[in-house]
Amino acid sequence: MSAIDPVLWFVPGDAGRVTIEATVPGYELADPRPDHEVLGTLADETGGAVFTTDQLASLGAPGVFPSRSVRRVMVDREPLWDTPLVLTVLVMLAGLEWIGRRILRLM
Repeated sequence: MSAIDPVLWFVPGDAGRVTIEATVPGYELADPRPDHEVLGTLADETGGAVFTTDQLASLGAPGVFPSRSVRRVMVDREPLWDTPLVLTVLVMLAGLEWIGRRILRLM
């Protein structure tokens, strides 16, 4: 595709003409076959392993994948004011005060 550069519109002849070639960057899609040598090297460098289709049944064997489990301890904190013991103590104190006021008025 050829276009004329706007800066050079007023230049006579083809001096201002520029050729442009546009391509789609799809190098990873150019050859969809996997590169087994690069994948093997990558697995060796990162501490991994390469499995072929014949070895797929052994993927479930123990020790193939390292244990990456993380133990999380959940601490369940309950505020003091939400406990039944505090509610009982508060109700009993209010009841004792009410009973004490009634007894003192009756005497």
